[in-house]
Formats: sequence, structure tokens, C-alpha cells
Amino acid sequence: MEIFGKRLDSIRDALTPSTSARQRMAQENVELSRLAYYRALVSVADETLFKLVSILYEVDDHGVLVNVDPVTHRILLPLPWGDEGWRIWKMFRYNEAVALRGVLLARVKGDIIPIFDYNEVTRKWMLSADAYTNVDHAQAYLKAFPILISEWRKSADNYRNIKATAMQNHSKGKANSR
Repeated sequence: MEIFGKRLDSIRDALTPSTSARQRMAQENVELSRLAYYRALVSVADETLFKLVSILYEVDDHGVLVNVDPVTHRILLPLPWGDEGWRIWKMFRYNEAVALRGVLLARVKGDIIPIFDYNEVTRKWMLSADAYTNVDHAQAYLKAFPILISEWRKSADNYRNIKATAMQNHSKGKANSR
């Protein structure tokens, strides 16, 4: 029973990290600038991915992944960048979760096999468990390819542009209906 309690504590710790991006900026006494803000977000995103990978590679007594479908490698947990998962993980605001999703989707289309793959037909995220066979391999990928501020900004800017266009179109529709 003690082992179960420790495992629950480690999962709780993984799902609720000690500091948010905003708290880190205050703790480090970093001047509030967009660059500092992006650095903090990227740092939290990288930390979140490390914790997620640790959870995804948990295995049962037979060595079978428990949080990933063993056949399809579909991730069975809410993801920090998902429409509902960002609330559970409490890592980001919605727009920041969307930015992280955009970064990961862009990596799916890149030359290097990403740790997370996206199936556009099923609209589900998969773990690239064939390429990254254990947690050490997966974390080595994350260390080798941390999220870059330029990736984050591109994704965040794209989301803001989409929202701005939608708001403009909505405003035009209201003006035309008068």
C-alpha cells in the first residue's frame, strides 16, 4: 500500500508542478518583458513535456505501457495542450496551451521523428513509442530538441492572427446586418 501511496504522490506532483511561469518570473526577479515571458513559458512547457513523458512511459507488472494504448500508441490521458487537458494540468492559459499544440503539430511535419505524433483522421495524439522505446530515449529527445522561443512565438502569433481575423469577420457581419 505504501508503494501505491508513493506512486499517487509522484503523479500528483507531476500534474501540479510547484511554480507557474508567472511565479517563476517573480521568483527570479526577471524584468517583465515579452522575452522573459516567452522564456518562462518555454521553460514550463519543456518541464511539462518531461513530466508527461515520465507518466506516459509508466508500465504495469508485465512491462506494458498503462497510459498509452499498447497497440496503436494512442495517448490515453488528457494532454496539457488539449482542449480540456490544459485545465487539468494547470500549466497554461488556454491560448498558451494552443501555442504548445501548434509547436507540437509543426514538429509532426518536420524531418525528425517527434516524440508526439498526431493522427489527423482520428484527431488523436500518439506516442512515438517505436522510435523512442523507453523513457530515457524520450527524454533524450526532449533534451536534444527543447522548445525554442521562435517556435513558440510563431505558434502564438498564428493563433492570435486566427482569433483577430475571426473577430474582424464577426464585427463585419454585425455591421452588415444593420
